[in-house]
Formats: sequence, structure tokens, C-alpha cells
Amino acid sequence: ISTLDNAAEAAHLTFDVDGDITLDADGGTVEFKDSGTSRFRFNLDADPKIDATGDIITDPSGGDMHLHGSDLTVTGSINASGDINGTIDGGTF
Repeated sequence: ISTLDNAAEAAHLTFDVDGDITLDADGGTVEFKDSGTSRFRFNLDADPKIDATGDIITDPSGGDMHLHGSDLTVTGSINASGDINGTIDGGTF
């Protein structure tokens, strides 16, 4: 798929579908790039994960953000404001 028009200028590419969009990467990786720089990498191998370059900012705009799973590992720091509820090693915070 090429997005260059006849004047060799960059154009936009839009997918507007009534159903699902499936990306099937037999190599096990799907990447999102900006000007050739990898920003998000979805590793779909036996240990699936998302790698990101830079900060990941979530803004649920007044809604809630939920993280589900049996284990959650954070490397680095967490900065938060508002009401935070949870349990760490059996203790409630």
C-alpha cells in the first residue's frame, strides 16, 4: 500500500470498515511508527506484551481505568491523583 500521490506528496490512509480489522503477523510483532521511529510494538509471541517509546498517557475523561490480571508489575514510579483503591501484599491502600 502506498500513500504517495502523483506529485510524490504524502497522503493519508483511512480504513473505514463495517466489521473488524484483523492484523495477522506471522512474525509475531506489530509496530506503529512515526517517521520511521517505532512508538508502539505489540509482541504477540508466547509472552505477549506492549513496548512503548516515551510516556504512555491514559485519559479516561472522567471514566475509570481498569487493569485486570493475576500479576501487575510496575518498573519505575506511578504518579496519580484522585481516589486510589487497591491492595498491595494483603494491605489496603
